[in-house]
Amino acid sequence: MAVSILDDRTRVAIEEGRDARRASVDRLVPFVRQVLPLSLLFLGVLHVIFGAALTRMLPVWPDSPPGRPYWTAAMGVALAAAAGIVLARARSRGAALWLAALLLLPVLALHLPRALPSGDFGNAWLGVFKWLAMAAAPVVLAADRPAARVEWRDRAVAMGAAMAPWLLGAFMITSAILHVRFAEFVSQLMQPWMPWRLFWTYFAAVALAAGGIGLVIPRTFRLAALLTSLMIFLWFLLVHIPRMLIDPAGPVGWSEMAESLAFSAMAFLLATRR
Repeated sequence: MAVSILDDRTRVAIEEGRDARRASVDRLVPFVRQVLPLSLLFLGVLHVIFGAALTRMLPVWPDSPPGRPYWTAAMGVALAAAAGIVLARARSRGAALWLAALLLLPVLALHLPRALPSGDFGNAWLGVFKWLAMAAAPVVLAADRPAARVEWRDRAVAMGAAMAPWLLGAFMITSAILHVRFAEFVSQLMQPWMPWRLFWTYFAAVALAAGGIGLVIPRTFRLAALLTSLMIFLWFLLVHIPRMLIDPAGPVGWSEMAESLAFSAMAFLLATRR
């Protein structure tokens, strides 16, 4: 009898602790919902500032269409404007879907045409998976907003939200593979003061793969999403901000900051979905 009472008290204490942790995480949700579109707005502004020099979202290959500086700037304006509308219309599913479509456009028009004939599972395919996952990020925002009673729009939101963990997981697993394949190069991206850079490269590959797999397993989904968010945010602090400070006049560090913050926010919002 005493053991039963003790077990009940232990169970209640565990449940109360779990509820308290969930409540503390949930309190961050309104803030993170602002961080995601702000990161994408900043990425759009970077395309206007740096133009054709910023190639991460809009890659260059020999058959790039003419006028690249102009359509790069135009894409930056459109991206910043769409993200700004998402911020201003916090409850609009339509605005979030337009932002997602805008992020999907470079995948269909630029990344896939570059990756398909490459014959190599390398950087070109990383771009495909990265921006597919990024395009799903605004849909995660839209999924937590009231249904618009527009059937096709609600169906698109439900489908995109269901695909988001898989797309983010695929991007993370692809990144893990390339971390191993190009370990020497990746290790050079870390700061010179960091010890055991090759070890941390392989450690990051394992963490990326574990997070990507965990995102698509229901039992581990929430924990994997939270840990993924924390992991990417730590890279934002430890890798991308220092890279920006080394070359503040260049686009790479700034774009890495915007992208990593957006992915960290996306993973956090996935973890807090009911």
